[in-house]
Order: sequence, then C-alpha cells, then structure tokens
Amino acid sequence: MPGLGEVETDSGEARSLGGGSEKAVLVFAMVFPTLAAWVYFVRFSGESWMLPLGGLSKLVQFGLPLAWVWLILRQPIRVRGASRDGLLFAGLLGLAISASCLGLYYGYLKHHPAFRDAPEALGEKLTGLGADSLGGFILIAVFYSVVHSFLEEYYWRWFVYGRARRYIGRAWANPVSSLGFMAHHVIVIDAFLPDDYFWTLAIPLSLCVSFGGVIWSVLYERTGSLYGAWLSHALVDVALMVCGYDMAFAGGA
Repeated sequence: MPGLGEVETDSGEARSLGGGSEKAVLVFAMVFPTLAAWVYFVRFSGESWMLPLGGLSKLVQFGLPLAWVWLILRQPIRVRGASRDGLLFAGLLGLAISASCLGLYYGYLKHHPAFRDAPEALGEKLTGLGADSLGGFILIAVFYSVVHSFLEEYYWRWFVYGRARRYIGRAWANPVSSLGFMAHHVIVIDAFLPDDYFWTLAIPLSLCVSFGGVIWSVLYERTGSLYGAWLSHALVDVALMVCGYDMAFAGGA
C-alpha cells in the first residue's frame, strides 16, 4: 500500500527551466519561512491577523515544492515506503532526543530567569492562534506533532535537501538545509525570551534544532524514506508540546 515514504522524482537534472532557476527557487525556499515567521509570529503577534497570515504563509511554503516539481517541471512523483528496522531506529532516536529535550526543560530551562515571562508570551501566541483554551491547545499540539512535522520533513528534507544535493552534494546540502530549517526557529524561540538572551539562549537552542535537521537528513538519505525522519520529528514535537503545556497550563516557569 502506498504511504508517505520517499517522494521520488526523475533522476535527471531539472528540465525545461534549467538548474539556474531551481537554485533561485531553493534560495527562496530557505529564506521565506524565516521572513514569514517574523511577520506573523512577531509583527502581528496576538493580533487578529496572526492566524490568517500564518495560514497563508504555510500554504505558500508547503505548496511551493509540489508546484515547482509537479506543475512547473512536470516531473512525476512516486511514493516509497519504509522498512521496519528503519522505523524502529528512527523511533528510538526520536525518543532519545525527546528525553533530552524534556530533561533540558525541566532540569534547567524551566527555572532559568530568561523563561520567567515565557508563559505570558506563549499565552499571547496561543490567543492569536485561537488556541488559548486546553481543548484548543490539544488540537494545535496534535496538528503540529503529526501533520506539521510531516510537512516540514517533506519541505526541508525531501525538497530543500533532496534538490540541493544535486548542485552542492550531500556533504554541503545537509548542513545548509539544516541551517535554513534552523533560521525560522530562531525567530520563534527568541519571541519567548528577553532581548539580552538572543546569543546566550536563542541561538544555542536554535542550533539544537539545526542538529535535529542534520540527523533527519541523514535518516532520509540512508533509508530513502520520509517515514523515519517524520516519526523521529513527530516524537520530538510531542516533547516540545509537553513543555508548552507546562508553561501555559501547569504553572510554567
């Protein structure tokens, strides 16, 4: 049965528009999520425009890969499943990273002075997203952990990393795409911290995100499937949602 495994395209170089155009598309793909995050998550935070702008930015972001590969280049897209061993390894890896995230939050970050105002900042973001009730938070937590994690893997691993490796090779495509993946998280993380913690907390925590991107690119490369990277990513997002619940509804920092 077809599943959400590797989405394959023709092995040849991009047709009709040429590699130069695809490079420009990839640069846009790496920059756009960060600019969009600043607009809807910072500039319009807590305002009525936050949710529609966020939704529009996600539509543009996640629609771009299919529009480019399928509609413009007209390359066929096929799906490949994942092996049981690959999923088991990815699941264990995801649980290990999740445990590290929870340990870092409950053992250090929760009591850090920089996180003193984080619950209030998170409440403002949840209000802007219409998810300030427990039911609304659960809905958005499930969405981000299950659906959004897959969309990010499809976008950053399959499209950005997968296409970039044609031009700069695997060794460079992995860190470059992972830094792009990290960049919009810098905006998100910094929004919860005081200004003077940008270099001492926002950047180090964002580098952890980049490290996750490197790991998931390796998983995608070695298994030939998005399933493993998606599973690992989803488990990590569940852990982050547990931290978010603690800040928003259980006393937080």
